[in-house]
Amino acid sequence: MLPDRKLKYFGQQSLHVLSESKDANSLLLFWYWEDCLKQRFERFVVALEDASKDALPFLKDKALNTMFDLLKDKPEQERKLLSTLVNKLGDPERKVASNAGYLLSRLLTAHSNMKAGVVDEVHIFVFRPHVGLRARYYAVIFFNQILLSPHGDGPNLARPPLDIYFALFKGLISTDDE
Repeated sequence: MLPDRKLKYFGQQSLHVLSESKDANSLLLFWYWEDCLKQRFERFVVALEDASKDALPFLKDKALNTMFDLLKDKPEQERKLLSTLVNKLGDPERKVASNAGYLLSRLLTAHSNMKAGVVDEVHIFVFRPHVGLRARYYAVIFFNQILLSPHGDGPNLARPPLDIYFALFKGLISTDDE
C-alpha cells in the first residue's frame, strides 16, 4: 500500500503541477488520500512505539519485528522507527534487548547503505545519560557484528565503535578506581 518513497503532506505537494495537468481533480484527490495515509501511518508508528513499551514480552517482540519489517521495506517514518528500535537495546527484558540488536544487524544486512545512520543512532544511544551497563553491552555486541570493508564508508564506520569502546573502557576503569 505504501509507495517506495516517503509520503508527502497535502501542503508539501507541488501546486504548479496542477496547472499543467488535465486531471487536476484526480491529482488533488490522490494528494488528499496520500495526506490521510501519512497521518494514519504516523499514528500506527506511535501505536507500535507504545506496544514496544508494554509489559508483555510477546507484544514487545511483535512490535519490534513489525518495526524491523517497516524499516526494511519502506522509507516512511524511518528516523522514528530506527530510534525506537535502538532504544530497545536498553529494554529491561534481556530477550527483547537481544532481539533488538539482532534485528538491527539484520537491517544492516538487508540495507548496507543504512550503516552510517544506524551506527550514529546507536552511538547517540550509548552516550545518553542514565543508559545502563547492560544496554551498553548490547550496543557493543551490535557493533561487533557490523561487517566493515576497506571500501566505501567502511573506514568512516569503524571510528564510532572504537570511540565507544575506548570511552566505555575509560569509564569502567575510572569507576573501579573510585
